[in-house]
Amino acid sequence: MTSDPSQMDIKRAESPSRQPATLGMFGSSGPAIAPLRANIQPPPISEVTTYVRTDGAVFMPAQVTDTGHGAEGDSSNIRLRVPRYSPSKKASEGPLARTIIKTLSSEAGRENALQLLQSFLLFLHASLSRRILVPPILSLLGPSPRGKRAKLLRPIYLLSEVIANTRRLFVLGRWGFEGVCNAFAVTAELDKTRSDQNIKEKSQTLQSLKEDIAEPSSASSEEPIDHDAPARSGHAPGRPRAARQKSMFGVYRQAFDIMTRILGTASEFCDLIAFLGGTSSAWRTRSRRRYGLERLSIWLGLLALPPAFALHRLLLARARQDVRDAHAQVLQAIDQADDPAANDARVAGAQFFTGAGISFPKMPAANASSSRLDLARAEAKLLKAQRQVRTLKWEQRAIFTDATFTVYEALRPDKEKQFVESLSGMLGSMIRIGLLCAA
Repeated sequence: MTSDPSQMDIKRAESPSRQPATLGMFGSSGPAIAPLRANIQPPPISEVTTYVRTDGAVFMPAQVTDTGHGAEGDSSNIRLRVPRYSPSKKASEGPLARTIIKTLSSEAGRENALQLLQSFLLFLHASLSRRILVPPILSLLGPSPRGKRAKLLRPIYLLSEVIANTRRLFVLGRWGFEGVCNAFAVTAELDKTRSDQNIKEKSQTLQSLKEDIAEPSSASSEEPIDHDAPARSGHAPGRPRAARQKSMFGVYRQAFDIMTRILGTASEFCDLIAFLGGTSSAWRTRSRRRYGLERLSIWLGLLALPPAFALHRLLLARARQDVRDAHAQVLQAIDQADDPAANDARVAGAQFFTGAGISFPKMPAANASSSRLDLARAEAKLLKAQRQVRTLKWEQRAIFTDATFTVYEALRPDKEKQFVESLSGMLGSMIRIGLLCAA
């Protein structure tokens, strides 16, 4: 006796002996859904949809696969495979870790991090020596006499000096690397200049030969007068004062920058020579008194302060002027966006002079889009100028903290000043690290 195979599959699926109980999606035990094997085919790999999360991880939906065992219509050979979530490396790092890695990857970031660590250890040593910190640290060192407490705190002091010497070695290595790079750059520039000069001489020789061979032309050509030459050259007659102010600003900025760099580099050079000569290690093991080259380094740093303050004052004034100009551009863009009649007149004038095929029904839409684009550009320029002003103000505060210790050390060389040195170093390095993280 023959029967319909589809009915046999349906009966086999409804049979309790062939259909075991499985755990449902929400944790409840119930009859498993047993679809027909003829109607269910696992999707090919090429057709499986993949989803990319915002953190970079690739997520694939669940796939229905057939194990190939069991009778047709049996639900035991149908398995649901859910892929595991594998977060990417970029998502597992986190924003704080990326910021720290970005800061420490630069030369300025490493130097400021070492300066912060050295200043913190020096601050800890000065605080414990003067009984400034509160228990439980004070309870361990407070009852001991001053000499014994100084011996106990000696490792902290020596560790701070080791970090300071490491920072000096970093500075020395950076100078050596920059010197080698500059030497290679100068050599390449000289070779390029020499080759350009040879090419120019050859071209001049060929031009002179051509002029000797060619017959002299008796026809004289009159060159037309170009009335737009001053406008194209950038020397517009309407703004001579602004151009003069800009040129003077560039001259003063370059002069103050050169003075600051020369004096600052000379100060660091004296400090490095003293460290390599061993004089700094000798006086630092006894007390924090600066003699010889260390004293000269302090005075050179003191002389570098006035041009540094003048340079930042010029940069701050220029940045504030940029803020005012950007604010005026924003207001002008807002006025143009709010005045459609003026915009229509401007577009019509452009169409008349350029001959562009602008249809009148499309002029308001094009005008509105251009006004929005001008407004967005003006707002972006304003935000950039305001950010520059804030950055310059924080840099000026960092210079002021460094100047506090430098002036105090120059005026009172025989007085102990660990606390002032550590506080000024911590504040200055934290400000600079914050600026590097925000950049």
